[in-house]
Amino acid sequence: MPIPEIHTPESPDAHGSWSLSAHIVGGVTAAVLGSLLVLALALAAFTRFEVTERLDDSLREVAERLVYTVAFTPTRPDGPQIAILPGIGPRALAYQVTDAAGRVILRSQNAPEEPLVTPPVPGFYDRPHFRVFVSLSTDKQHGVLVAEPSFHRLEAVHRAIVIATLPILFLAPVIWLLVRWIVRRGLRPVDTLGAELRRRGGGYLDPVSAPDLPVELTAIQNAVNLLLHRLDKALSAERAFAANAAHELRNPIGAILAQAQLLQTLHASRMEPEGAPHTPTDATPGIETLIAQVRRLGGITDKLLQLSRAWSGVALRRDRFDVVDLVAFVSEELERRDGGGDNRAPARIRFQPGVSRRMMVEGDLDAAGLLFRNLIENALSYGQPPAVGGPTVTIILAASNVIEIINDCAALTPDLLAGIETPFVRGRHESPGSGLGLAIATTIAAQMNARLDLISPIPGTTRGFLARITFPGLQATSALSTPARTMSASARRH
Repeated sequence: MPIPEIHTPESPDAHGSWSLSAHIVGGVTAAVLGSLLVLALALAAFTRFEVTERLDDSLREVAERLVYTVAFTPTRPDGPQIAILPGIGPRALAYQVTDAAGRVILRSQNAPEEPLVTPPVPGFYDRPHFRVFVSLSTDKQHGVLVAEPSFHRLEAVHRAIVIATLPILFLAPVIWLLVRWIVRRGLRPVDTLGAELRRRGGGYLDPVSAPDLPVELTAIQNAVNLLLHRLDKALSAERAFAANAAHELRNPIGAILAQAQLLQTLHASRMEPEGAPHTPTDATPGIETLIAQVRRLGGITDKLLQLSRAWSGVALRRDRFDVVDLVAFVSEELERRDGGGDNRAPARIRFQPGVSRRMMVEGDLDAAGLLFRNLIENALSYGQPPAVGGPTVTIILAASNVIEIINDCAALTPDLLAGIETPFVRGRHESPGSGLGLAIATTIAAQMNARLDLISPIPGTTRGFLARITFPGLQATSALSTPARTMSASARRH
């Protein structure tokens, strides 16, 4: 089963996901502030009631004292008397004294000339600009009206409400900061567990060891460790199968090929006169067909084993190596293989790294070798040498993290190009090949988080095939960098 490409998001919101920390902080803060708002409204209502009650008691107390004083105050027949006191402001209490007929006989300088309440019946009254309390003397002959300016009462009530609720408003940001700090501290084990999980990959499947996890996260840790254990066993079995199958299948195929070649030689020697030069081409076509099919079977077996290794996640390992040295090594090896060791044969591969530099990438060196080997072999199998002479395949270091493999051929149709990465799909059926090379390269590139673009025709022309590999997060350095790790022998054989 193919291993999917592994993506590591740079941030929790990279794909529109929501934050548990922000969700909890927002919910708790909203609940606390909502409760405080209800408390503030209730406190404001209670404060208004208490302040109003206290101010009404003050009015009643002043009125009762004036009733006692009025009883000993003589009445002047020439009109109402006005008590003039210095320093009386607009917020001071006003009072009126009326006779039995309701006429004002005495008032303060800030009281109106007309009676505030007519007739003077004991109790509280609300007038346009005053809150009034009426009290009668013991002989019912005089009424005392004590009034408080309404704006002064409203100011007192508002001041009391502000004093009672303002601390709650100031506490809102403090509460938010405290809730945020407490939630983040409580979710710190989640971040620790997430960091440990992000470290796991195809080359590192050790159990997650995150100490001091709460009970709620221990179950997740145990489930992940069980999954990692099963995945490690499955990948190990896949890799072991690929390695064992490579050994077990190559030996009989090699033996069949050797016997077929021996049969070809024996048949040719019997058909030749004694002393005649050895001419293997005189063998029957059936033997040559057998040899060709055995070689094709060996090639398909190698490709299937490579595909099995790719699907087992061989490229998930994260080592650091130089891609430029790797491409140069694979190119030279394929040149030697196709040239039969003849150094005078024209070169079929041209590698243009530009200025001497290195391209460092993280991945598995052997898997990257399989990636470039299959891409170059595909270009050699389906490419056509230029009519004016020159190499069949050109490899270019196009940018600090881009490598292009180019070969000349007839342009592929859009339908064929769209499915060329599918196993056993070939561009030209008459060309030798198994149709697995691009499927292997695509799988390995995805596991290395690289992008493989297959383009035909080559931009700016009407022919050709271009394979462009773009690696993430690479650095182009000078040739003084440390050399790349040597490929394993099994990767060379593949």
